[in-house]
Amino acid sequence: MRTRQLVCIAALVVVSACGGGGSDSGSDKPAASAPLSKAKAQKALLTIADFESDWKAAPVDDTDAAITITKGDTSCSTLANGPDDKAPTKVESSFSRADEASMNDTVESYGDSSKATTQWRAHLKAISACRTFTIGGSGTPSVDVEVTPTEVSDLGDEAAAFHATGTVQGVTMNLDLVTVRAGRNVVAITTLAFNDQPPRDTLEEKVTTMLDRLDAVDDAS
Repeated sequence: MRTRQLVCIAALVVVSACGGGGSDSGSDKPAASAPLSKAKAQKALLTIADFESDWKAAPVDDTDAAITITKGDTSCSTLANGPDDKAPTKVESSFSRADEASMNDTVESYGDSSKATTQWRAHLKAISACRTFTIGGSGTPSVDVEVTPTEVSDLGDEAAAFHATGTVQGVTMNLDLVTVRAGRNVVAITTLAFNDQPPRDTLEEKVTTMLDRLDAVDDAS
């Protein structure tokens, strides 16, 4: 099974679901008339300079191959392959390490905070029934995935986090997922590691870096 498929699953879980922590603090900035441009949204993405020396930038996989759900609630198909809607602006970057660990970060931008909130909560409703599922397609082994909501710091206007685990060819995979809605924008970080789970505070630090960059972009607009 391709590592990138698992990362895609993780990103969809975290963008679509709400874990502990985070709240609608009422700190949304005034409504904007348009989403951030792609060029501006890219300024908030992580870069290789944000990582230790054993990480490297990786190409973003933009293939549209569907992930096959062979067992689980029908909502899990939406979770694995994503909802039909698309953010007006979406950018991402990917990073990897020699031990097959990887990290993917995304920025989505909507016309205003109301639209971003509506999408966030609609996704939550759509996938809330999915906690375990099995994936597998032609030529790939079946993988049982268990998804658990986890605590997350009070970041942005709404924050969510999940941990997903499964076994791939006898090796335990750990997917850690953190996403935050800040006004009209949504940022998400997904990590995939085998056997060892990355520290949560490290992920939240990187999310905070992205949020700070979004603030700088908005202030410059």
